[in-house]
Amino acid sequence: MTDPYRIRVSVRNNLILQRIEEAGHDSIAAFCRSSGINLSTMHQLLAMKISPVSATTGEWRKPVQMLAEELRCLPDDLFTDVQRTSKLERAFVERTMSEEQVQALAQSGLGQITDGRPDHALMKKKAAEILSVQLGRLLDPREQKAVRLYFDLDGDGPVTLADLGARLGGVSGTRAQQITAKAMRKLRHPRHAQELRGTLASFEPSLEPPP
Repeated sequence: MTDPYRIRVSVRNNLILQRIEEAGHDSIAAFCRSSGINLSTMHQLLAMKISPVSATTGEWRKPVQMLAEELRCLPDDLFTDVQRTSKLERAFVERTMSEEQVQALAQSGLGQITDGRPDHALMKKKAAEILSVQLGRLLDPREQKAVRLYFDLDGDGPVTLADLGARLGGVSGTRAQQITAKAMRKLRHPRHAQELRGTLASFEPSLEPPP
């Protein structure tokens, strides 16, 4: 049986990301607009696709100098010795997982690994907005609410089955579970599942909820 989930883990330069966060920027794109740094070059530096040092001169590349100036630090503060002299051919790894493996991953707390990153948070928000439109076409209002609460699409925090039932009109936890299960059966219909995968595949990190 084919695993129903695909997980992607991306490698990024956290020294740069943390400086950008501390400077109060809402996203990588917003930071690039204010600093004049090319967005594509920034993503290459973050993913370590290019070396921050010129291979011909041995000097810091101009975008790196601009980045350090904007963040009020030295280029050496933004790259380790290894990051300075090497680059990654591939800055992510993908693997498939079963429903049990994804559930275990979520319960371990690793499902929150991208929280707090400005660009990841905005991408996740955008993906959730598009997913909301899809849910509106496929589910009735109560089923939509059940799925939104169950997967915390609005960022309000996790809920118990009792909480879920209360917010679905005072039904029991068992009934809330039944409503959610019915909604998920609709979403897992092959035709609908394909639509949802097509929507979420456009964003990183991917937003693939646990079962």
